[in-house]
Amino acid sequence: MNAPNVGTDELGDSPAAVQARWLLGLAVGDHDLDDAEWELHMSERFRRAVTLEQFRGVLEQHRATFTAGEVVDVTHHGDVGVLVAVESPDARLQMRCVVGRRTGTITSVMVAPTSAEVASLGEVPALLERDGGAAVSAAFGRRGELVWEQAWGSAGPGRPAEPATLFQAGSVSKPIAVFAALRLVAQGRIGLDDDIADHLRSWSLPEVEGWSPRLSLRDLASHCAGLSVWGFPGYPRGGPVATLADVLAGAPPANTPPIVPEALPGLTWRYSGGGYSVLQQVLVDVAGLPFDVLVCQEVLEPLGMTSSTMEQPLPEDRAGSEAEGWSGSGPGTLEVGWHVYPEMAAAGLWTTAADLVRFAMGVDACRAGARPDVLPAVLAEEMVSPQPIHSSMGLGLFLGGAPARTVGHGGANAGFTSDLVWTLDGDLYAAVVSSANGTVPRAVTGLIFDQELGEKLPASSSISVDAVVGMSAAEPETPAPDDNLDDAWQAVAGVYRSGARDLEIVGDGARLSLLLPGQRPVRLVPADGIGLVVRGLGVDLSFPDTSTMLLTQLGQRIEFTRIPS
Repeated sequence: MNAPNVGTDELGDSPAAVQARWLLGLAVGDHDLDDAEWELHMSERFRRAVTLEQFRGVLEQHRATFTAGEVVDVTHHGDVGVLVAVESPDARLQMRCVVGRRTGTITSVMVAPTSAEVASLGEVPALLERDGGAAVSAAFGRRGELVWEQAWGSAGPGRPAEPATLFQAGSVSKPIAVFAALRLVAQGRIGLDDDIADHLRSWSLPEVEGWSPRLSLRDLASHCAGLSVWGFPGYPRGGPVATLADVLAGAPPANTPPIVPEALPGLTWRYSGGGYSVLQQVLVDVAGLPFDVLVCQEVLEPLGMTSSTMEQPLPEDRAGSEAEGWSGSGPGTLEVGWHVYPEMAAAGLWTTAADLVRFAMGVDACRAGARPDVLPAVLAEEMVSPQPIHSSMGLGLFLGGAPARTVGHGGANAGFTSDLVWTLDGDLYAAVVSSANGTVPRAVTGLIFDQELGEKLPASSSISVDAVVGMSAAEPETPAPDDNLDDAWQAVAGVYRSGARDLEIVGDGARLSLLLPGQRPVRLVPADGIGLVVRGLGVDLSFPDTSTMLLTQLGQRIEFTRIPS
């Protein structure tokens, strides 16, 4: 059970209070983040998932909004740690972090921008000036038809933004990649639930202590694969750029860690751009085509997204058609213009707002059975169907609730932010691409929903998760020096159930293994504390009584009940 909320004064000089005050100072710019503070305040697992430059970039992106603030919430969260929330004075931006219960370091940070209120589309230029940004482009459609598109601001020196101007879509690339994957599934070239190891030719998942997971396209597309690396900062144009192979291995000049298993698959959800880079490699190996060519052939052309491309970098013959990324201050743009993203499935799409509306309408046309030549209805429906581990997660898309059941995704690359959201009854499709602060796209899509349907979108929605800078990761117990288990541990062997999920612990003399459906056995070893762990993964098992097992990974705890034999 979580304890009641407490303030920093009540916590005194506890690690949580210290981190809360430090985070507040960082958010409002009272002090800078250098290498020494990065290592002092951030957990090792967080630093493996998010780079210092990546985190600095997110802070800079929101600095215009977060000019002051206060600690608004400090909540105990059992074994996971203490949740700290810091909010801007106008409540339009909140930073939340989890402080680990043992190390006192920050294990996760979430930056959650909320929408600024705008009364009319005529106020968009003022919104850009107030919240920060250079340009924004928006479009909406109704009942399968594109109705309206408009752009504001500057695409670059002397170039006004136009509806045809290309912007980087960030993580809105992910549903595009999933649609390409489903096209290959429809062609019988790979199964949605196949083991991807049977299809990978040029790379294989790294092992952890001699074990590797069996993963499927479904696991990767729904962020349930347990893989590392939240997202990617990109590579400044004109400098060294990693290949996909470099990114997967974390090898120079890659600027992110290697993509490796960090949790048991199919048990908990964690956003992972790294998982989408693995998906990209799977599709390249299956199709035998460069990823940008594959996406053009399987998605962009069939759905009429004629302005869009996955080419990275943007080719010279399209120079001048794109917006430059926002610099993070005033109306200025990035000195290099934009970053290059070899992680195309996660973040590589160049697009327009109208093309994103066309994508959404294309998905719905397939769902309705109107485009069987493109994708069977049953596969298109998978994209918008709740997945077992996360009821608000489809395949590559986030599902929203009342007042209207919505679906969509947000995006954030260096200098660019975006938002795509539509109603599943086809009544409204809205898309915004921008070189602006993360508050801007949701403000504009929210206004479109308000004006067209008279309905409010959530100010801070699960649809836009790209502001997350690393999801909670449990601090695993330290394995004991001796891996062998004494006889008392053999008593925990048996079958355990949580909902529709069964796990089994099997004993073999002085050893125990954990069996998950469809997975290879995982060896369990004793921890210095009271419990068992999976060596090399953030997985912790404890047994409060003879009929209960608590499994904790990625900061999430699942209670299992022992099934009598």
